[in-house]
Amino acid sequence: MYRQIGYDMYEYRIPLIPEELDPYETLGIKPTSSFNDCKMAFLNLITKPSRYTRIRASLAYDILCNKQKYIKKGNLYRTKKKDHFYCVVVGDLDTLKRLVNQNKKILLEKDDLQRSLLYLAARNGFFNICEFLLKNGANINETQKDGSTPLHGAAFYNQEIIVQLLLEYGAKTNIKNNFNDLASDDARSLVIKNNILNSQNDQISILSNYLINKKLAKKLVLIKYKNKIIGKKIMRSEYVLPSNIQYIKEKWEPAFHGTKFNSLKSIMKYGLIPSG
Repeated sequence: MYRQIGYDMYEYRIPLIPEELDPYETLGIKPTSSFNDCKMAFLNLITKPSRYTRIRASLAYDILCNKQKYIKKGNLYRTKKKDHFYCVVVGDLDTLKRLVNQNKKILLEKDDLQRSLLYLAARNGFFNICEFLLKNGANINETQKDGSTPLHGAAFYNQEIIVQLLLEYGAKTNIKNNFNDLASDDARSLVIKNNILNSQNDQISILSNYLINKKLAKKLVLIKYKNKIIGKKIMRSEYVLPSNIQYIKEKWEPAFHGTKFNSLKSIMKYGLIPSG
């Protein structure tokens, strides 16, 4: 049995959520496998491009982490309660939106294992859910039972785009978990590690976080070419024009602007005004 959920931001087909699942078959492990083997199998699948693959991997891993939440029949498991935590585990944004609209306090809740909604979404690589939670007031630096933040989770589970999103929203990079590790220490790739380390000295990101916190800007958009960041746009609205290199070549033209960097705060607040 399957049910449909909303579109992924990167996929145009509608993924299906299995009503029951064999977590061992899904992760490619045996019931006798160690928990570390389970974690490594999950880590390998949770970064796959297919959202459907990530949904199944996320659900399988959650089952093995917290079996009491599920009804067991042989090796098949079915959830007891399709609550907000289940929505985040299986990437069901539409249902999560309805639940949050009914009760915003659930954004601050943690599950039985003391994991926040944002941590689970960041670990699982569900960009649209992370963005929704951040826009609606989820605590970006909330620590879990082991002291890890959502940034730790995204870094450890190799979710590069989620790491960048969290940094754009002002995630702190100086928080150590109970293992005395920073998020940069937990990074699974050099790209993620460098993104975290560079954000501490990135004046545009620091300015963007300030403006977003003051409600003078909505988001920071990265412009990439051949997987390298070549520019950044601080946006006043949610509407974003294309930022691909072809669009830039056709629609943009180089121009010199003599304003000092520190003046950008005033410009974003009051706009450009005549001299004097």
